[in-house]
Amino acid sequence: MTNPDFIFNSSQSYFRLRKSKLNALSEALHIPGDHICTVGGQPCVLFVVPSVADYYNAETRVVIRKTWASQFYGKNWLQTSNQRIAFFFGSLGLSAEMRKMLEIESKKYGDIVVAEYNDSYENLSYKMVKIISWVNVFCQGLEIMVKVDMDTFVNVDLLLTLAQTIPAETHPIYVFGHKHELKYPTVVRLGKWAVPEAVYHFHHFPEYIYGHSYVISGPAVKLLAESFPYFPIIPNEDVFITGVMSVVLNITRFHHTSFAHPRERRKWSSIMQNLYVTAIVNDEFRLKFFELFQARRVSKIRCKTLKCIFHYSL
Repeated sequence: MTNPDFIFNSSQSYFRLRKSKLNALSEALHIPGDHICTVGGQPCVLFVVPSVADYYNAETRVVIRKTWASQFYGKNWLQTSNQRIAFFFGSLGLSAEMRKMLEIESKKYGDIVVAEYNDSYENLSYKMVKIISWVNVFCQGLEIMVKVDMDTFVNVDLLLTLAQTIPAETHPIYVFGHKHELKYPTVVRLGKWAVPEAVYHFHHFPEYIYGHSYVISGPAVKLLAESFPYFPIIPNEDVFITGVMSVVLNITRFHHTSFAHPRERRKWSSIMQNLYVTAIVNDEFRLKFFELFQARRVSKIRCKTLKCIFHYSL
């Protein structure tokens, strides 16, 4: 099988770690959240959710806690199971009101982490760098870290079942999700997803996984966290984490269509039959959707045959 990353691997002058540090990552934590992975023992799975400090997203976080993430919480919202969740925020530019709101929310739910960076769409890659670095420090021993966007519904049981089918014994360092449909996605220079040529001069990206939801193995989390200071941060989170860094670090990528696709709305009936791991669901339907999901989903896992290996970076 032809290695689709050959054209990138052959450009070693770019796709390699630098000898000296390029990025000075602040270690300041305004709400450290260090208890999330320590109280009640270390979890095996951590769901990380990048969020924003405003009233709309605060309501969405409550809905997430009461729906697909509800099984992670015990009495008084304490998380002590093998699966847990954490919401992440940047402190720079926050108003005093929003800081206070996050402090109150943290005291009630205990699942908030606030680090020193600016929360903006253009800064999402840096935010994921900070999240992965935090996980590497405070959640050592994880089997997998699952990145989930705020608008994404997760079928937790099916995700954990599907993750067990990954051949981690032979490929322990991996990312897993729904790959971009193009073999060589085109680099955009203008608009919302613009990447400056000075940062990334190629016209195409390596294969990468869509950012709504993806899994990173524990060993890959460690490798990524240790490597981030030595490579330029590309301002396109899913491309950077699951594409470019996978080439740089020889991380295996696995694909499965049951993960969310950004331009596809899953049929509710299919999700309730345990055919999909993640789906993009509008806020106004999420609570009702979860009620229907709990009431009608089949008890037997009906997962599509796992034919998910689209590239081995060997």
